Parts: sequence; structure tokens; C-alpha cells
Amino acid sequence: MTNNNTNKINNNKINSNKVNINKINKNKYNNEKRYVFFIFTSIFLLFIDLFLKSFTKNINNYIIRPVKNYGISLGILNKYPLIISILSIIFLSYMIYIFLKNREIIFKNKILFISSILIFSGAVSNTFDRIFLGYVRDYIYMYFFVNNLADIYISVAILLFFIFYKSKENKFKENKSIKKG
Repeated sequence: MTNNNTNKINNNKINSNKVNINKINKNKYNNEKRYVFFIFTSIFLLFIDLFLKSFTKNINNYIIRPVKNYGISLGILNKYPLIISILSIIFLSYMIYIFLKNREIIFKNKILFISSILIFSGAVSNTFDRIFLGYVRDYIYMYFFVNNLADIYISVAILLFFIFYKSKENKFKENKSIKKG
């Protein structure tokens, strides 16, 4: 009898381990799909921005105004392009590190995932310009400043991060008030 119970327990452990291995394999497969999606979408968005930067260099009208931006947003620090290029590379490297370190959290949340793709694409495109041209090619005229599609990617990503943060903050406050009440 004892031997039979021991066999049942061992069989349950084996079945439990098989289920856990299947879950791990499924998660691994899903993560691999997300990596592929992340990489291809980022490359696609990067090429769209680089194409538009090249395409718009000879156009000059009310909306499209090509500008060489040696600084960062609104021309800040435009006298130090080398320092900005180095800082861009450091920022991009740190961003990749943060992504890899937190990929499980990012993969689970669609807002974080999409905003990561956008900010990565925008940062790579502008860093590419800084390294190979010494400046960023801006071309979309918006009243008092000129930017590019990569800047819009980054702005939308920051907005999405803010929405994610606020939604998590509100859920935390709701959970805290439920526990008090």
C-alpha cells in the first residue's frame, strides 16, 4: 500500500513537472515571438524615418522644412555635437540594458511593449544621424520648432509610459483604499 502511494506521488510530481516544462516552453516560444516582433517592427519604423529624412532633404514648403539639428530638442546644446553623440550612445546602451533586464515585465504589458518599440526606434534613428552625419535631420515644421518622425516616436512613447504609470498609480490607490475600507 505504501509503495503504491509513493508511486502515485512520484507520478503526480512527474506530471506536475511536465506541465511546468510545457508552460516554460510556451513562455519561451511567446518571448521569442515578441523579440522577433520587437526587432522587425523597430527596424521597419527606423527605415520609415530614415527614408523620410532622405526623401525630404530637397523639399521646402509650409510643412516640410529640412533642418540640420546639431543639438538636442529645440537646438539645445547645439555647440557640442560630439558630447551629444556620446551621450546618445550611452543613453541607447542603457536603454537596451533596461529593456533586457525588464523584458518579462515589458512583454506582459502592451503599453510598455509598444512604447519600448517606439522609443528604441526613435533613439536609434537619431543616434544613427548623430554618428554618421554629426547632426539630426529634422524636417516636420510645427509652428516654432522642427522635428522628425523619430522625435514623434519618442514623444508618443513618453506619453504611453505616462499613461502606463498613471494607470498603475490609480490601481495602487484603489487597492489601498479597498484595504482601508
